[in-house]
Amino acid sequence: MWAGQADSDPLDRLVLTAGLAAGEVALLRALLRYLLHAGLPLSEAYGHRLLTAGASFARDLVALFHARMRPGAEDPDGAAELAASLDRDLDTVAGVDEDLLLTRLRDVVLAVVRTTYYLPGEALAVKLDPGRLRWLPRPLPAAEVFVSTARFDALHLRAGLVARGGIRWSDRTEDLRAEIAGLMKAQRVKNALIVPDGAKGGYVLRRPPDDPRRREAEGRACYAVFIRALLALTDNRVDGVTVRRPGLVCHDGEDSYLVVAADKGTARFSDLANAIAVESGYWLGDAFASGGRTGYDHKALGITARGVWESVRRHFAELGVDADGEPITVVGIGDMSGDVFGNGLLQSDQLRLVAAFDHRHLFLDPDPDPDRSYAERRRLAALPTSSWDDYDRSVLSAGGGVFPLSARRVPLSPQIRARLRVDAECLTVDELIRSILRAPVDLLWNGGIGTWVKASREDHHAVGDKARDRCRVDASELRVRVVAEGGNLGLTEAARVEYCLAGGRCNTDFIDNSAGVDCSDREVNLKIGLAAAGRVPGPIGGSSPGTAPVDPSGRDDLLAAATGEVVQLVLADSARQVLSLSVSERQAAVSVEGMARLTGHLVSAGILDPSVDPVPDQEVMRARMGRGPVLTRPEIAILHAYGKREVFGELVGSDLLAEPATAETLDAYLPATLRPLIGPRFDRHPLWRAIAASQLANDLVDRVGAGFLFRLEELTGAPPVDGVRAFLITRDLFGLAWVWEAVDGHHQPAAGTPCRGRRRGDVPGGDRVDAAVEALLRCRMLQEYAAQWLLRRRPRPLDLTAETMRYYDGVSEVAMALPETLRRLGAREELDAIETVRRRLLGAGLPLRAAEQVARLKVMVNALDIVDVALQHDIAVTEVLTEYFDLGVRLGLGRLTTRIVDRPGDSYWETMAKASLRSKLASSHARLVEALLARAGGDLDTAVKRAARSGGVSRVRAVVDEVVEAPEVTSAMVAAVVLRLDDLADLVP
Repeated sequence: MWAGQADSDPLDRLVLTAGLAAGEVALLRALLRYLLHAGLPLSEAYGHRLLTAGASFARDLVALFHARMRPGAEDPDGAAELAASLDRDLDTVAGVDEDLLLTRLRDVVLAVVRTTYYLPGEALAVKLDPGRLRWLPRPLPAAEVFVSTARFDALHLRAGLVARGGIRWSDRTEDLRAEIAGLMKAQRVKNALIVPDGAKGGYVLRRPPDDPRRREAEGRACYAVFIRALLALTDNRVDGVTVRRPGLVCHDGEDSYLVVAADKGTARFSDLANAIAVESGYWLGDAFASGGRTGYDHKALGITARGVWESVRRHFAELGVDADGEPITVVGIGDMSGDVFGNGLLQSDQLRLVAAFDHRHLFLDPDPDPDRSYAERRRLAALPTSSWDDYDRSVLSAGGGVFPLSARRVPLSPQIRARLRVDAECLTVDELIRSILRAPVDLLWNGGIGTWVKASREDHHAVGDKARDRCRVDASELRVRVVAEGGNLGLTEAARVEYCLAGGRCNTDFIDNSAGVDCSDREVNLKIGLAAAGRVPGPIGGSSPGTAPVDPSGRDDLLAAATGEVVQLVLADSARQVLSLSVSERQAAVSVEGMARLTGHLVSAGILDPSVDPVPDQEVMRARMGRGPVLTRPEIAILHAYGKREVFGELVGSDLLAEPATAETLDAYLPATLRPLIGPRFDRHPLWRAIAASQLANDLVDRVGAGFLFRLEELTGAPPVDGVRAFLITRDLFGLAWVWEAVDGHHQPAAGTPCRGRRRGDVPGGDRVDAAVEALLRCRMLQEYAAQWLLRRRPRPLDLTAETMRYYDGVSEVAMALPETLRRLGAREELDAIETVRRRLLGAGLPLRAAEQVARLKVMVNALDIVDVALQHDIAVTEVLTEYFDLGVRLGLGRLTTRIVDRPGDSYWETMAKASLRSKLASSHARLVEALLARAGGDLDTAVKRAARSGGVSRVRAVVDEVVEAPEVTSAMVAAVVLRLDDLADLVP
């Protein structure tokens, strides 16, 4: 007790008054501490008083715990009787506070599904089923572990049974669960990029030593105890079979997947965690904790910061700025010793850091010399445990300085006042931090911890970060052009939305800093894959007969050799998802009701909880029209994350994953150097289906948006997996993978585009063409149309191999012959449309081949109809192509299609009607070609010329011209044209 290894408080009285043993009192003490962390609105001392006053209740509560959890002596009937007795006792409780405390203690005991109480060891750990704790704030995790000792308290929350996330050394002694729950929520949407769901853990020292070295040693020791407790509650796997840990009573299902990662304060603890996992015989071995000696060192690779930089590049590209080559003024949260801040401020030698702060110092440099300041930042980053106090003062510009956070007031030089645009000659530390956050600069780089920005309508209490209440600012006060979120929870979700609606640019933390978790997950899966393939002996799976196992050092060499490829795969993921947000932002502007219906679908399906992740309804979106974005990037990011979760859920158990045509998805996931080792045996990987489903879900949502499958189902009735099949077939038929690859890295603004002088609040980009966004939008439009065609016209479920083989050669022929055919026919409408797009994309810097291929996509929507007619009548594709467009030119259908596409509709139902009628227009066009072919005995050219001389074609052309010239093309007008085409097909001479 004197050594701090045991607690002594008023609960000790229960030994005498309730006849409890010391360990049983410790159990009650731990449960009370859990309630306090979970937001019980009572003080600890008051809780002690209430509990000691109810000695008989405390005794029965412990008895209920034993009846449910004692190994070899479970007593379900006795537990039911005790629970009923406790309910009766609660009915007699008069005090509101006493009822609240005792009821929640009863609830927690009934929610325990596993415990280390009966096992040897220092820590008492309980695994809870949060679904039984109705008073916990949303979102509820799938599993929750609370660990308590006299030295520390700890929590680990998982959103799913297969989940991953970091373990942090927290300093939030009063609201640890609020911090961890918020981080788990962010991790959940962040992990939409990878296989596991989100998780987060954290621990807080109850008696931290004053001496820094002793405090570090104590933090490390408590981390080890925490990890051992988590593993003690986790099932193992032996030869692919789940095995329960001995000495546990389990009231839940199998639970064998637990992985952790480094986080705040635990960056150097991964090797310790892996050593404990190996020592305990846990099946993942040193794949348990990513990073460390045998993994990918995130700080050395700078992977998280480099992922954030992909977001920065995209933001500034859309502002007309080359982030890699032009000067950018920055304020920041963090210091150069930190992973995300230190690596982030080295991404470009053009970054001009004018102010920063961390938990120790304030850094001010009003007019930094780019070369000298960059060199000094690099020096500090290489200096172990550096701080801003180590910054060479001779490098600072005039009026700069470094000040301790302990200073009562900080004098401001004229240069600093001008840079921060403040009038005061002296500010308190809190006032200066707020002034830094409000600085009128290009970029705010958050590489630290804490929530620094809230929405104007939020109060500080709702933010849940008391330590930052005096320093926090409102989003409306930000004057920075771009916010980069390397740290978690730097802005509230409402603050992000408010900032974007005011003209600022940001994504979310779970988008910006996702590269770290992406890298970690790939590391774990590669280690499991090597072992499962029989290449590496060890706890994960052992070596298999007939393979050539390598020793662990050989495995480490293989992983090290793949480092560069893994980094590139991770950064490609980061760049692709931020580009996808830009495409969806453009798309949302013309599809308000469609986006609202998608949101409603996700809510009604139970995938998105608007009380946890608020998204605007149709009324709010309509109110925003004409004043800014209909949906902000943070809101779109939420829809994308939950869209990916929905697609993953549909795919993970489907037959589609076992089809040979999807094998390339798994191949693309693996580094090329490891593909020959893991690829042929990937089906031995315990998570291979989840990996494949996750990759397909990411590819689909990033390429065609979160609403693609939902719209296809509304338009065609096709279930989501059939929609995925259509996505894969159209991708291959139209060569879209090549186009995607060509535009993925197109961050830079076009040459000669004016870059500077734009203020926050200006319309991003003005008339400037964003080649990547426009190209991908056109890909989306083609793919959605072609997917509808397949789902309406071909047998379901679509056969990936058969349908691709049926149409691939013909579509390729159409693509090759199309330009010359259009020129020969004088198809001015189509040619002008192609040339306009080609010039726009070339002028924006897209490579010639990519610009030409994208420009043709609008006309390529007819390819499937053309090829289908050729196949059914055994006639050359090029002949059908010629006559198809000859008819189209004579009937003016190109102009009509352009009007439909350019103005899809003012309401959702009008848009849906026009989409269906556009498809019907193309089908009627193809039917007319077939009718002519049937009557011409194979001489299609003659049939078209004969039809053109008849009055039927001119009458239809007259109707088309009238519709095209109308101020507004309605669905009724298009329906009339379709009817005339069908009549013409029935009456062709």
